[in-house]
Amino acid sequence: MIPTEDPQERFRQALLTVVEQAYRAAGYALDDRPTQWAGGLFRFLKPLAEGPHAGMVAAIEYQHLYYLEDGFGRFRITLARTASPGRSLTPGQQPIRRLLSVLVGADFRVRILPELEYWWSYAGSERLGGCTGTNEKTTRRLRDNQVRQCRIKPAGAWQSSYARSWIVDS
Repeated sequence: MIPTEDPQERFRQALLTVVEQAYRAAGYALDDRPTQWAGGLFRFLKPLAEGPHAGMVAAIEYQHLYYLEDGFGRFRITLARTASPGRSLTPGQQPIRRLLSVLVGADFRVRILPELEYWWSYAGSERLGGCTGTNEKTTRRLRDNQVRQCRIKPAGAWQSSYARSWIVDS
C-alpha cells in the first residue's frame, strides 16, 4: 500500500510536533529549505552570538530515509557547528560535525546502541513520533511499551542528555 502523503512531509510534521518546542526553547529553528526537506534533510539551526564560537551556527540535522514499498523508515542525527552563512571562521574557530550515535557511543562511552553509526528505524508512521521523542514522560512511556518498535531508546532522549552542551562547549 502506497501512502497518500509524502513520507518526508510526514517526518517533518513529526519533528515539528515532537521536538520543535524543546528546540525553540533552546534557541533553534527549523531551517526553511523545502528542497532539502524533499530529500530527507532537516536542520534545526541556532546562531551562536557569544564566546569563542560567536559568528558560528550550531546545527542538529536529521537525515531521513523512507522505503515506500515496505512502509519502513530510518533516520540519523548529526550535530554540527560551523560558520554562519555568508561568513568565514575567525582564527581559532574550528568547525565540528559528529553523528549523535558516535557522540554517545564513542565520546561518552555509553554502549547502549548496537553500533556507532546507528540509524533509528521505525515501521509505519504511527511509530515515528515515538522514535523522535524527547521529553522524559514520552521516553518513559516508550521505554516501557514501545521501545521494540523503535529499536532503541528514542533519539531525542539522547539529544537532551548529551548533544546540547557538546555543540556549544566542545
